[in-house]
Amino acid sequence: MKCQVAEAPTVLVYLCSAGARALGATLAHLLKGDGRRFDLRPVSAPHPLRHLERESVLCLDLVRPVPGLSPKYVAWSRPLDLVLLTQPQQLVPCEWLQIVRQRLPTVVVIQPDTPWAYGELLAFLGTRARLIPDPLSLTDTVLAELRFLQPISNVVDAVLTRPWEIRRPHQLSAALHLSLREVRKRAHRVGVHRVDHLITFVRAQALDILTRRGTPHRIALQAVGIADEGNFARQRGRAAYLADGKTA
Repeated sequence: MKCQVAEAPTVLVYLCSAGARALGATLAHLLKGDGRRFDLRPVSAPHPLRHLERESVLCLDLVRPVPGLSPKYVAWSRPLDLVLLTQPQQLVPCEWLQIVRQRLPTVVVIQPDTPWAYGELLAFLGTRARLIPDPLSLTDTVLAELRFLQPISNVVDAVLTRPWEIRRPHQLSAALHLSLREVRKRAHRVGVHRVDHLITFVRAQALDILTRRGTPHRIALQAVGIADEGNFARQRGRAAYLADGKTA
């Protein structure tokens, strides 16, 4: 039995603005009926920025900035994309210059008092939505390429539909509603020595597939749940023996 089917990919957007709720309502109205999924979350205080989810977009409104917002809050958060909302010819405050250099953000100009005031932002979000990989399609492709994993397809499904929830073997067993002992037993049947090797191998194959598809590298990393490339490379090396079973 497969684990619960994941919903269609969603663009998670944090709106950091003194008028966050009004901005969110405006964008929700403009995006209504778009067909893509957008989760717009207003942020009107700086502290929640410490806990942003990794695959998010952070929109910083420099026209109506949040009182007390400091670059340190953004430095502690790890949004996938940083968008600065400005007015025409508005200068970025000097205290933000360092983080701008680090993040290379997208600068979106708000055209006040025009029908397309948020046209650039809508275009950016539309592009971002098209780049998000579909985890169910990715799961099917991995299983087609790695036939020896088909007997444990529910494991592949779980790892790729919940990449940031499933980091360790006990989290995988919880997602599958199986004991860790049973998960290990099933992994051994397909030639996997350790469950953590299996999780790493599935991520690695999914990353390779997205790379071949031309998915931007940082989006591919987020889609399969890789935070530290150096550490992942070491983990991948320990699971390299599984590559011999790719055509089994």
